[in-house]
Amino acid sequence: MVRQTSIQAYDGLRRSRKLCKQQKQVYDYLLAFPGSSDKEISRGTGLPINSVTGRRNELLKLGLVRGEKIKVCQYTGRKVYAWRSINWL
Repeated sequence: MVRQTSIQAYDGLRRSRKLCKQQKQVYDYLLAFPGSSDKEISRGTGLPINSVTGRRNELLKLGLVRGEKIKVCQYTGRKVYAWRSINWL
């Protein structure tokens, strides 16, 4: 279950379009390296994979990131989504 305060915080971010530090790191990485997988973002930013996927999902819900294609990850060798930032900042 999601706490009401989390919902309010998320809604505030969505309306203000201000990003937290980790969201900005993921967003900026994808601007610089479009078509990156979650693992590639994790390696490139130094953020743990669970932080990357959480922040990327938040950015996806905000409409700031989109899935570009399916590709083979250079680190895992698995088929994964490649992500791209939508430039709005």
